[in-house]
Amino acid sequence: MKKAVHDACEIRAKYGWVYKTDIAPFFDSIDRLHLERALKAVIRERSLHPLLLQAIGCEISATRAGAKRISRLGIKVGRGVRQGMPLSPFFSNIMLAGFDRAIAQQSLRAVRYADDLIFFASSRGECEGVAEFCARHLAPIGLTVPPVEPGSKSVIYEPDQAAEFLGVSLVRRKREFNPT
Repeated sequence: MKKAVHDACEIRAKYGWVYKTDIAPFFDSIDRLHLERALKAVIRERSLHPLLLQAIGCEISATRAGAKRISRLGIKVGRGVRQGMPLSPFFSNIMLAGFDRAIAQQSLRAVRYADDLIFFASSRGECEGVAEFCARHLAPIGLTVPPVEPGSKSVIYEPDQAAEFLGVSLVRRKREFNPT
């Protein structure tokens, strides 16, 4: 996380406009079959597949009352991966590898930490274009980002505004940005 914050500070020193968003709800929305296919394509050592697939298929064990609470939270049996597992960050990288490649191909200035995304731009219009890019490239894998609107997790920050990313405010000080 420290590297992600450092990279975000360095990039924002050059580009004041920021589009920040979260893929929501990310871990609970992951299509397990898509993740399994992607994992098998990346992990060539077949002996690891059963162990990793077992982790992908892990369900939350709960009492009847607990099961109702889990259901109210939007967690569905057979969908998503459990966020607290040590393998969850690895699974997020596997799931979003194609999205990361699309970001690089478009030469977008971005930092991603699991499902937290921050992009840097030269204008509001460029930020709006990035928001459309995210929606367009995440939809094929069943993921979404919230629209930019009041109270949303998707925000466009102007150059003089502090941008929140990973619990840190990126603020401008004497022509450079530092985490506070």
